[in-house]
Amino acid sequence: ERLKNMNQKDKLDHWIRTYLSKADQNHDNKMSYEEVQKLLQMINVDLSDQALNQGCRCVELDCWDGDKGEPVIYHGHTFTSKVDFVDVIETINEYAFKASPYPLILSLENHCSREQQMVMARHLRSILGDKLVTKPLKGLDSCYLPSPEDLKGRILVKGKKGKTQEQCSSSSSDLSSSEEEASQKQAKPKTNEEDKPGVSRRSPELSELVVYTRSVPFKSFELSAKSPATDMSSFPESVALRLIKDSGTHFIRHNSHQLSRIYPSSQRLGSSNYNPQEMWNAGCQIVALNFQTPGEQMDLNQGRFRQNGLCGYVLKPPFMCQPDSVFNPENVGGGPGHRPVKFTVQIISAQQLPKPEWDKPTSIVDPQVRVEIHGVPIDNMKKETPYVGNNGFNPRWDCTFNFIVHAPDLALVRFVVEDHDFTSSNDFLGQYTLPFSSLHTGYRHVPLLKLDGSSLSPASLFIHVKVTPC
Repeated sequence: ERLKNMNQKDKLDHWIRTYLSKADQNHDNKMSYEEVQKLLQMINVDLSDQALNQGCRCVELDCWDGDKGEPVIYHGHTFTSKVDFVDVIETINEYAFKASPYPLILSLENHCSREQQMVMARHLRSILGDKLVTKPLKGLDSCYLPSPEDLKGRILVKGKKGKTQEQCSSSSSDLSSSEEEASQKQAKPKTNEEDKPGVSRRSPELSELVVYTRSVPFKSFELSAKSPATDMSSFPESVALRLIKDSGTHFIRHNSHQLSRIYPSSQRLGSSNYNPQEMWNAGCQIVALNFQTPGEQMDLNQGRFRQNGLCGYVLKPPFMCQPDSVFNPENVGGGPGHRPVKFTVQIISAQQLPKPEWDKPTSIVDPQVRVEIHGVPIDNMKKETPYVGNNGFNPRWDCTFNFIVHAPDLALVRFVVEDHDFTSSNDFLGQYTLPFSSLHTGYRHVPLLKLDGSSLSPASLFIHVKVTPC
């Protein structure tokens, strides 16, 4: 109960103190190297359950050989701590379905030896038990993906399947996300048979756990169209953006047949995020973000999946699901999905806006509101009110904004409240993001959220919404 009443700073302080206490095994108030490692491991495991509690339905596990025959998880070649694979799987088993009953995908970026892959397979089977999908569901065609309803309460392993030497002579699919990114820039010749992917590196025990989500490298839209729906490819953000701009309609068609996973560039060592909206515009289903990094991109992600009870799955609009779709996210004029509407929003007032937690106790906010539309490029727009001086309790604006939204099925609306600053950038106070299709017309209260996505209650905006066909 005391935690519930704490502000964010106190919670964070309490959280750090708690973990230092737990990690200090010798109770000597000094942190040895081993105790620091233990602290970082606990934080990493907690980040996994934090993402699951936010409704995340695909978790990447970057797996490497560890000491004493036990695989570990860490982001290779970066300054992240190592955590035992078994600890993460136990955390996933506990939290996988607390926020949503719908299927969870474990995306394995596998750098382990065959021996430790066998250990991974053993842990997956023994810990996850019947939750783990190990063979095609009965009564369903194994060449097609089951629905989320069919896979309720189940966990899927996404990874590469082992190949015979003959198969490998004409294909190479044993690429991690980082290797796939490098392969887009430069093809690396193989020098002998042992170097060929899957011949000696891929454990059959782990391979057989890949049922509906087999990772394959993307070569062309033509080849992918001939592959089963159970194959899927991963794209670094830069490659995905290039495909969207150069071949947007073909990418839409590809994503009507197979799953696509987009992941952050390896250049993002600070765990920053890219704009997920651009990927959703092309129908990409799995848009991987760094959940530990708050900001606009995570706000959009939380807003996109706010519908359907935060279950982690949202059905794409019909014009993006047809194999012969002609929708082009870069040019929607007159085509499918082009259903322009006039969006009129009046920002009337706000209630009980808090000042930034780092401000002086005597300071009073000067709030202003920004309304943002995120969608296809033609719809992206921002408008903001003037600031109201020294009033966070009941500021009033009575500002009316008009937007033309050309592809409303893909658009998000983001309301942002900031504390106006005359000498530097404005301070963030709160925000709320939701799909345009979820907007209700009339007078509405908009509950505001903190930077980390938690409630800022009782702070809210009072607005009026009107939507009319163009």
